[in-house]
Amino acid sequence: MNRTEQTKNDPRELLTRPPYGYRFNREKTRLEVDKNEAEIYRWIIKIYVEQNMSLRDITIMLREKGIKCKQAKWSKSTLHCVLKNPVYCGHVSCTIPPLISESLWAEVQAEMKRRTIRSSHKDRNSNFFLRGILRCARCGASVKPRRGSFRKDGTAPRYYVCYWAGTSKKNIKAESSRKKCSLPFLKAGMAETAVWNEAKKILARNPEMDKAQFDSLSPGDRKRLIEDMLQGEVYIDYREDVAEGGPEALRLDYQLQPSLPMA
Repeated sequence: MNRTEQTKNDPRELLTRPPYGYRFNREKTRLEVDKNEAEIYRWIIKIYVEQNMSLRDITIMLREKGIKCKQAKWSKSTLHCVLKNPVYCGHVSCTIPPLISESLWAEVQAEMKRRTIRSSHKDRNSNFFLRGILRCARCGASVKPRRGSFRKDGTAPRYYVCYWAGTSKKNIKAESSRKKCSLPFLKAGMAETAVWNEAKKILARNPEMDKAQFDSLSPGDRKRLIEDMLQGEVYIDYREDVAEGGPEALRLDYQLQPSLPMA
């Protein structure tokens, strides 16, 4: 459960960890508005909604201005939680003064949802069936699908890329605790073959399912099949001691479903 959900379900959390924009008055044992932080919060809302500024750019701007989020530096994840927190429109407790109206807070939530949907649709027609399954064994981040530049024949190479290996310097700058990950870009075919080779060991109890049948499945069905056989996520790494060129150059770490036997 994230901090926003804790706050929403247990208002007592507010007394020990006041949200940004508030401070705890010990004499009156209640939360009060911190005028400086409240002004900054409203400014964040304004540039997010009216100027369509991204969380990344807002985070960088806050850090460059030396504005701290309570006792820590701003990050995209912290800013995301702040924007999602219902305390700011009075949804958590009627004793806590709201900083914005319910209608404006609802507008912020709608904008966040719209941007999430827009981002998820960018690659909706791809055939990366390991989407949402792979994680980086080096830094723990999600390993996401990516297409390279289109060739003259209209095709484009496919890769799986650790988020913190393939993201921009601007995104890394927005997260104070992150560094560039060293995991190389993984050829999608190589990664998918490596996972399929592991899956074949489990499919021994179902010998009718061969590679040709697997390839005939839709990307969504392939993903569901792999997730059913493996415990959801597969940590993947590149073995520096093995020459590149085949799935044996990848190291996979996963947990089999207890009911599925190995070959």
